[in-house]
Amino acid sequence: MSVFSSISKNKNLITQLTKRDILVKYRGSMLGMIWSILNPLIMLIIYTIVFGEIFKSKWGNTENESTFIFGLTLFTGMIVYNLFSEVLSRSATIIQSNVNYVKKIIFPLEILIVVLMLTALFNGLISLIVLMIMNIFLGQALTWTILLIPVVLFPIILLSMGLAWFLAALGVFFKDTNYIVTLVLQIVLFLSPVFYSIENVPDYLKGIYNFNPLGIVIQQMREIVLWGEMPNWIQWGNITCISFVIFVGGYYFFTKLKGAFADVI
Repeated sequence: MSVFSSISKNKNLITQLTKRDILVKYRGSMLGMIWSILNPLIMLIIYTIVFGEIFKSKWGNTENESTFIFGLTLFTGMIVYNLFSEVLSRSATIIQSNVNYVKKIIFPLEILIVVLMLTALFNGLISLIVLMIMNIFLGQALTWTILLIPVVLFPIILLSMGLAWFLAALGVFFKDTNYIVTLVLQIVLFLSPVFYSIENVPDYLKGIYNFNPLGIVIQQMREIVLWGEMPNWIQWGNITCISFVIFVGGYYFFTKLKGAFADVI
């Protein structure tokens, strides 16, 4: 069964599991779902104070850049990185965390990664809403290019899911996978233009960033959300093709190994 037919056949189950995954995160807390709004809002304030007020950092995209605009620019990058990081950081242990599903022969284990992705997209959507509200509050006009957000995020969704299927299968057989993923995600955070502009990268290193899909998506999100500019469609096409290959390859790797999961768990 292809990945798309599996998702279509199990869409009701995916919906129920996603709702449960989102609600479980806040179950038992006093503020409940309000935390989904407070978390990104507090992080936005912290980024603005630390990098804007203490480090006096400037993005350099506009002449009269305020501390708050710098905070929004940095926060936009963190939204994309958190989307990517949330899926991958949970993927390596997702099978071990759902042992009861592994024992059920008819349960489609591959949809667990789809659930991870949808949960991360929900959290990302809340952060985007906070970003746009703060953007308007600071007097910045929203442009029609924000309608391109799903298009710009599409390659990173494919990439995240492809890598997550690969890591989920690998994590069953190699318990160190989760620790390696955590370390690599920290390295990726600093190798991607989250805390700095790609324009500040030395010319001899810029070539490396052309092969970083996460960095390209971060840059394009800033262009369409904050600056009202069109993304570079050639770059978008290139990373979408690469991400689609990883998406299909990760799913194929997972389905080939999932029959052996029950033997080692």
